[in-house]
Amino acid sequence: MEINEVGEAEESDGDDSDEEAATDTPATATEQGSLAFYVSDQENAIDDFESLNATISEVEFVGADGNRTTYEANRTVDLTELKGDNATLLSTYDLDAGNYTTVFIRVSEVNGTLTDGSSADVKLPRTNSG
Repeated sequence: MEINEVGEAEESDGDDSDEEAATDTPATATEQGSLAFYVSDQENAIDDFESLNATISEVEFVGADGNRTTYEANRTVDLTELKGDNATLLSTYDLDAGNYTTVFIRVSEVNGTLTDGSSADVKLPRTNSG
């Protein structure tokens, strides 16, 4: 079995007569995996809201080696519909194989409407994203 330039394994029938001799150094492919990323909310004071829309602009994964991989999300979710185990798939991300220590979710906008119809001034907690 040999590894082609994109890192896919190819079966060999043992007859190399129709194959050209390799003159280039084989490419080293980084192993990748897919991560399905879901979003939900804790069941705290969310019952005070008729709707609580949060726009997630980016998701950033930080590897154990310090490398960062950032994806644009640009997705709005209503957190009142995502309580506890009721989660929604934000996206599936392709990541290099390895250990990841931190995930940052960047929220660009939050709009809340209380059950009495009034709007709520929702502030995001300040975090240190390194």
